[in-house]
Amino acid sequence: MFTSRFTLVAASFIVGLSFIVGCFVLRTGESPLVQTSGGEKAVLTLKEAAAALNMTEAQVKLIISAEESDPGSDRMKLPYFNIKSDLFFSRVGLLAWIEAASAERRHYSGQAIQ
Repeated sequence: MFTSRFTLVAASFIVGLSFIVGCFVLRTGESPLVQTSGGEKAVLTLKEAAAALNMTEAQVKLIISAEESDPGSDRMKLPYFNIKSDLFFSRVGLLAWIEAASAERRHYSGQAIQ
């Protein structure tokens, strides 16, 4: 009789501990909005975005300028936002933009997109 009670208490303790540890792991996990699955930052600075695109910062700014001068276009534009004068980019958005720009075989020259 003692052995079955001890086994029941031990099993209950293990299940409870597993539940608590599981909740802790889920609670402390990083939000997908903060980091991508590889642990990389979801939001990049201009310098980081240029490096990720294998471009110079000037080339990234040229693309932004060219896309802004073509406001009526349905093309996907380079995903960025400003905080004061600083530019920030979505890593996931950059990957989608690369796919769209490559599929359309865009050509950026000066202020125009062809």
